[in-house]
Amino acid sequence: MQKCSSLTARSSQVLSTRTLVLALAISTFLMSAMVPSAQAAGFSQGNVVVYRVGDGTATLSANAAPVFLDEYTPTGTLVQSIALSPAPTPPNRQLTASGSATTEGFLTLSADGKFIVFTGYDAPVATLALPGTTAAAVNRVVGRVDATGAVDTSTAINSLTSAFSGGNPRGVTSDNGNNFWLVGSNTGVVFATRGSSASTVISTSQTNLREANIFAGQLYISTAAGTAFRIGSVGAGLPQIAGQTVTGLPGFPTSGASNGFLFARLGNVGAGFDTLYVADDGSSQLQKFSLVGSSWVSNGNIPAGTARGLTGVVVGSSVTLFGTNGSNLFTFTDNSGYNAPISGTITVRASAGTNKAFRGVAFTPSNSAPPTVAATRASRCLSSGGGPPWITLVMRSRR
Repeated sequence: MQKCSSLTARSSQVLSTRTLVLALAISTFLMSAMVPSAQAAGFSQGNVVVYRVGDGTATLSANAAPVFLDEYTPTGTLVQSIALSPAPTPPNRQLTASGSATTEGFLTLSADGKFIVFTGYDAPVATLALPGTTAAAVNRVVGRVDATGAVDTSTAINSLTSAFSGGNPRGVTSDNGNNFWLVGSNTGVVFATRGSSASTVISTSQTNLREANIFAGQLYISTAAGTAFRIGSVGAGLPQIAGQTVTGLPGFPTSGASNGFLFARLGNVGAGFDTLYVADDGSSQLQKFSLVGSSWVSNGNIPAGTARGLTGVVVGSSVTLFGTNGSNLFTFTDNSGYNAPISGTITVRASAGTNKAFRGVAFTPSNSAPPTVAATRASRCLSSGGGPPWITLVMRSRR
């Protein structure tokens, strides 16, 4: 009887264990179904993410193409691809892009460093003439992804007057992953908040814009249209209401096609940024400017194809840039320092491939809990998105 009782007890324990495992599995499934974010593998710190259009199966056109976020090491090894276009779980929306609109898909890192943000359309793959659709019929979507790979595409704006209706959403920036400043081909600078369908036009100084970005708490935009400016600040700080004016950078050219841009501090005078790198696809160049006195002066350029996306890392007086030009992800290191001529050549790190195209590029977002520093020297990453300086040497995480 004792053996039988023991066996019965063990059987009950096994049954209880199996029941517990099953209950946990069901609970995990139900919890995951309630989370509005698509989940991929977590990002690795120090890598870059590229917005890719196309999966290689269909020729890219103005029709809706699938979108992917491709993570690469700094030397160009593909780590993972996150698909944004499959049918999502509400309130998330699917996100596609025009296959032929070369100035869509800019990526930026939020100012707090915790999210990559991007734009697209809530439309099925192969939807015809995507940029010509109205925002009411095809909402314009803002997406964000955090360090764990969780994707949120719940922000879908739909106004006929403030959501790039009949045009292209191109770029977006954020301070914290909840506030968004968008630009595109026909509306101006638009403010929206996470999860909302509402949007507010805060500036119409120029309506045809390329990229928006935040550096040192100030909103900046770029354009290839008009003659007033090519890169300018919008209002003061991070405005959210209508009536903002754009102030062009003093001395900076008012012609050309400015896309992605990166501010850096390379000199030892003053507390602000004194160096600016710009991707110009009109002249197929990476351009360098320095702030001398109160005016931005040219330090030359290098050939870079139809350069559009841009981010970078600053170490002392050396800047390593990561850029995209449609076909390739490339790097370039400028060791010349403040107010010195740019020199060198780009190095191709990865290629998009047939029936695919690279758009924007940004560094991977940070963990919500910053790692502890195990080194006394560090580099500053003044990345696309203008986040805080990130330690890039030996680190240990307490998580």
